[in-house]
Amino acid sequence: MTGLSHGADADRLDAIGTALARQGERIGAVGDQMGSAMLVLRDAWMGPDTEAMLGQAEVLRPSIADAGHVVSAFGLRLREEAQQQRQASGALGPTPVTGGASLAGRRGGAEIFGGGRASGTAGLAGGAPDLTGSGSPLLSTVAATPRADGGGGDGRNHTIEESEDQTGEVKRPGSVTLSDTTDMGAVERTDSVTLSTSEEEVGADGESVQTTSISASSELTAELDALLLSLGVTTGAEISYSVTGPVDGSFDPKDATPYDPSTLPEGASITMDAKTYAALGIEGSLKGLTLELAGESGVNHQVEITKGEGDLVTVTVSDQAYRDGMMSVSRGPVEGELGTSFSSGNGKEVTFDLSDPAARQAYYEMVYGGQIPDAETSGVTDIADVQVMSYESAMRANIDAGPVDLSVGDGKDSALVSRTFADGTSEVQVTSEGGNGATIHTTNAFDADGNVDPAGSAYEIRVDSVDPDTANYYNNLYAGEQTSISTEQNVVISYTDADLQTMRSQAAEARAQHITDNPDFYPNFPNDGTPVTGDEVLAYLEANPDKAIDVTTGLTGGQATEDILLAQSNEEILLAMANHPQGALVWQTELATDYAGTGGLVDPVGEVTSHESAD
Repeated sequence: MTGLSHGADADRLDAIGTALARQGERIGAVGDQMGSAMLVLRDAWMGPDTEAMLGQAEVLRPSIADAGHVVSAFGLRLREEAQQQRQASGALGPTPVTGGASLAGRRGGAEIFGGGRASGTAGLAGGAPDLTGSGSPLLSTVAATPRADGGGGDGRNHTIEESEDQTGEVKRPGSVTLSDTTDMGAVERTDSVTLSTSEEEVGADGESVQTTSISASSELTAELDALLLSLGVTTGAEISYSVTGPVDGSFDPKDATPYDPSTLPEGASITMDAKTYAALGIEGSLKGLTLELAGESGVNHQVEITKGEGDLVTVTVSDQAYRDGMMSVSRGPVEGELGTSFSSGNGKEVTFDLSDPAARQAYYEMVYGGQIPDAETSGVTDIADVQVMSYESAMRANIDAGPVDLSVGDGKDSALVSRTFADGTSEVQVTSEGGNGATIHTTNAFDADGNVDPAGSAYEIRVDSVDPDTANYYNNLYAGEQTSISTEQNVVISYTDADLQTMRSQAAEARAQHITDNPDFYPNFPNDGTPVTGDEVLAYLEANPDKAIDVTTGLTGGQATEDILLAQSNEEILLAMANHPQGALVWQTELATDYAGTGGLVDPVGEVTSHESAD
C-alpha cells in the first residue's frame, strides 16, 4: 500500500482500520485460548488420540497468531493512510467542531474570556465530549495537525497510550490453596502453597497492583542452601511472605522468592515479617535491623525487598506506622484516603547494585544476617533514614519542606516523607489529595547544608480510572495525537520546574493576546495600545503579586489560564489542576484551547505514563 488518491474518505478508512485491528487482536486471542484449552484437555483425557490432536493444535497455533498479526498490521496501516490523507487534503479547514464552533474560529481569536466561554468550548462545562467514534470531527481536525516540535521535541512521551500489556485481571480478594509441587528455579515449593490476595492498589507509574501473601514449604538449591546456612539461616521450614506486583499478566507471584530478588519484575516487591524470620530461626536478625531505625521504633516490623531498574534492589526496614503512611504517599487503594490513619513512622532504605559481588553479599548479610552495610561498601548506592508523617505531625515537628507549601488546601489530606542520606543530603516528598481521583506529589532535594537544590525538584499528578473520552480528548487537544483509547486508564504525569514554568508562560501568552484584543476587559492593566506580550504579563505579576486580578476577568469555573496566573507557586498550579471540576487532564486541554487564541498550538510538557485500569 503506497498511497491513496486525494478523494479517499479518511474517516471511513479510519473506521475500517480500527475494526480490522481489533479483529486481528481477536484472532490472536484464539491462539492463546487454544493453549489454555490444550492444557485442560491434557489433564482430562490422555492417550494416543489426545497426543495427536495436541500435536495438530501446536502446529495451528503459530499460524493463527501470524494471521492475527497480519490483519492487525493491515488495520493499523489503513489508519496511517487515513492520517496521511487528512494531512494531504488540508484537513485544518473550517470543519465543524463538537460544540458548534470551528478550530479555525478559535484560532482567529475566538472570545474565550469575554463574559463567558466561546461556544467551541461548551463541551467542557459538562465534561469531555464523546470522542469514541472514529468519525468525530474533532478527531479529524485537531489530531491531524502535528506540533511544531513533533509533539514534544524533548524526547518525552506526552500521550496517554492504551496499554497492550494489561492482559491480567484483578483477582478477587481471598485465599486459595494449591497442592501441586512447583519448580521455581532457586526454590522448589513442595506440599501446599496458600495464596491470599489483597484489594487492588495503584502503583507509582499508574499500573494496577495487588499483594499476594504466600505460605509454603521450601527447599533450596544447594548453592542457596549453603549461602544461607553460612549466615545462620535454617532451611526447609514453613515460611510466609507477601509479593506485591502488577496486575498485567507479566509475572506469577508464586515465581517470586525472597532468596533471589531477580525473580521480581521491576517495581515489584517481597515483604517478610516477624513470622518469616521466626520460621527461619533468625528472629535476632530482624531485631538487629529494627535497632537501626532512627527515632522511636514502632511495632510490627517488616523487611521489604523492592526490585528497581536493572540490578538495583532496595531493602526497606520499617514499622507499621511507616507502612501506613507510605501506603498513602507512594501507593494506595483506588478509593483510599490520604493522611487520615497514621501520625508518623520510621524506616531505613538501603539500595544495592547486585551486579557487584560485594553488594550481593552485603544484601544477604542485611536481609538474613541483620547487618546494615557501611555506606562505603562497593555496590551500595544509597543508605537513607526515612520518616513518613501526616500533615499534623509534620507541622508539630517543624519539618522544613523547602518551597513546598503544606498549607495548600486544608492540610488534612497531606502527608510527608523525609529521607536523610549518609552523605548528609536529604529529600522531602509531600503528597496531597486533589479531586476527581487525583493525587499531587512534590519532591524537593537539599544539599548537606540544608539548601534547596532546584535540580532535585519533581512534581507529579496521578489520576485513577480516567475514562476513554477524557483520555482521547487530552491526547488530541493537548498532546496533538489522534487516539482511540477504549478502556479506563491510570495516568501519571511527571513535571519538572521548567515544565510548570513553560505552562505558566503559555498561559501568559494566551492572556496577553486576549488583553490586546479586548483591552476594555482589563482596565487596570497598563496598556499603551501596542500588542501586549506574555513577558509583560509575567513581569506585571512578579512586580505586583497582590494584583493578579488585574490580568484576569474575575470569571470563575476552573478556567486553566485564570488558575495558572493566579497561582503563587508550582504547588498551587498542581492543586488547581487536580481540583478542576472535570479533572486534571481536562484542565490541560483547556489551557491548550485558551492558547489557540494566539493562533498557535500549545507545546505539551511533562512525561506521561499510563496503564489500563484494572478496577
